[in-house]
Amino acid sequence: MKNKKFNKKNLFNNNSFVMVFSVIVAVILWLVVAVEFSPEVTVTVRQVPVSIDYTSISKSLGLEPFGETQFTVDVTVKGKKITVESDEIIDDIKVTASTNYVNSVGNYNLHLTAESSSVTPDYEIVSLSDENVDVFFDYPKTKEFVVVPEIDHEGALVPDGYITSDIVFPETNVVKATGPESEINRIVNIVAYVSVENQLKQNTTLEATLLADTSDGQGLKFVTFDKQNDTIHMKVPVYKTVELPVAVDFINKPSDYVENIPFKVTVLPEKAVFGVPESKLDNMKSFEVASIDFTKLNNSNNVFTFSADEITGGIIADGTKEFTVKVELSDMGKKTFEIPSEIGIVNGSEGTDASVSELSFTEITVVGPKEYIEALTVDKIVLNADLVNVKAGSTGEFTVPVTYADSSSWLFGDYSAKIIIK
Repeated sequence: MKNKKFNKKNLFNNNSFVMVFSVIVAVILWLVVAVEFSPEVTVTVRQVPVSIDYTSISKSLGLEPFGETQFTVDVTVKGKKITVESDEIIDDIKVTASTNYVNSVGNYNLHLTAESSSVTPDYEIVSLSDENVDVFFDYPKTKEFVVVPEIDHEGALVPDGYITSDIVFPETNVVKATGPESEINRIVNIVAYVSVENQLKQNTTLEATLLADTSDGQGLKFVTFDKQNDTIHMKVPVYKTVELPVAVDFINKPSDYVENIPFKVTVLPEKAVFGVPESKLDNMKSFEVASIDFTKLNNSNNVFTFSADEITGGIIADGTKEFTVKVELSDMGKKTFEIPSEIGIVNGSEGTDASVSELSFTEITVVGPKEYIEALTVDKIVLNADLVNVKAGSTGEFTVPVTYADSSSWLFGDYSAKIIIK
């Protein structure tokens, strides 16, 4: 059978083909007419980005921009309506700021130029909404400052009978300021400023604003701090003043002395004016200025001196600089012994395999009631290496205190042992 030859005339006799062909031709003709005979219009393209070459300035001169660094301008263009009103035109327009004259620190008025990215643009750039943009250039600098608290309050911050001590910054009292070198160099202090209306009677945490105190009194434009915002918290300790007898506490007491200390204890001065948080004053009969360890007590007149700066739980409000404590143990005895043949181990976690490898001492001194000490023999002395401060599950070599297990006598001095935990 012979193949039928393709016949163009027959194709145009096909109604379906003729209909499709007609539509295509009509669309092409419409596009040609729309482009060729489209009217010329003038439109404004909004918010065209400005390109500024900061990188080359930074590499060649070390200068960085500060303040506003990203800009947009409106560009007025003229051309065929179908072109200038298209969404793609904003991507074709290139606006550039000239940095040719940037060569040192200062504010520069950078001239703007606009052009088409196309080789043969079919529109004309008529004007820009701004012919220039202002950019400040300087060398970047970071410097640390210790924050200075400043509380603005009319009259006294606390009522009569109350005092404050040094303000505390719970987070940090050091702030890094970053910005242009010319501004950083003008900073004298970074101030934590807050205004308080009412007087304070208890410890109060305030939210203060970080402000720069400058050498010329002028504000800063471009400096930022290494915080999420320009605020910082500061705690104002507030105490109520009260005169109280002065006392001391004793630690590491043998069990016979837990309820009662039979020694004569003298503290000078006997009384002092303290600043104490008001909430602690209920039933407060005295103020403990120190804790004395029994291992520091010899069978004699023991004298200790404590600085007023070392007390906790309050502050000195009358100018007292130190306290002298005298503990009289003249009715006690003291005796030196050889080291017991066996040193025990206490306060180890379950399953701990520990052994004593070395002792820091060759003899021990025991203090206690005279008759008790005279009758005491080395075989009655129980010493233990105390693992209370060794983390459970630890292995290796550790230095730990050696304790004495007795109800009425105690070791005088410091004793330690090296232990090995496997």
